[in-house]
Amino acid sequence: MRDLGMPDGHGVLITRIAVDSAAAMAGLKAVDVIQSVDGQVFDQTNQLMSYLTSRKAGAVVELKVWRGQRSIPLTATLKGTAAALAAPAPGSEIYCYATAFPQFPAIGGSVYWQSTPFALPGATRNNANEQGKIVGQQFKQYLISQGMGAKTVEAAFGICANGLANAANSLQATESARTLSAFTSTGSAGVTINWAP
Repeated sequence: MRDLGMPDGHGVLITRIAVDSAAAMAGLKAVDVIQSVDGQVFDQTNQLMSYLTSRKAGAVVELKVWRGQRSIPLTATLKGTAAALAAPAPGSEIYCYATAFPQFPAIGGSVYWQSTPFALPGATRNNANEQGKIVGQQFKQYLISQGMGAKTVEAAFGICANGLANAANSLQATESARTLSAFTSTGSAGVTINWAP
């Protein structure tokens, strides 16, 4: 949570927001940190989810959320069912993902950011490399808008490949880097977000 500029490490990081969910309707965004719900602090996702599922559909909860280097209040009305996540556009030839992996993670914890793979309509095999550079620049702008630090933004890049399987294989290779002791020994964490330009 250090990369987010939080004064303490308490809270649950939101990594993706389901379309039409209570979270989306309340205005929560990926990379927000829920600091408290109804005044209760949660440090683990399962604790937060347990509390939320104990409440009835239609219940209103008060959230304290860390965004853009400050706490903001939000109100959410709980729904009875989980909404589906947005899916990539069908029929696309090129799939991409974006990532920000600091070369030298900070002692005490850096955050490794990556998006889920997404279709890039209009991109072709001939321009996949160039499209990857554009996606990387768009991801940098997204990270800046979310208040990420300069080292995280500088480390961001995009990868585009022909077909979902190729993009997924490339993403898997990138993910394996965060299992190396040079990364894990710093207390760093990886976060996958449902982002697309």
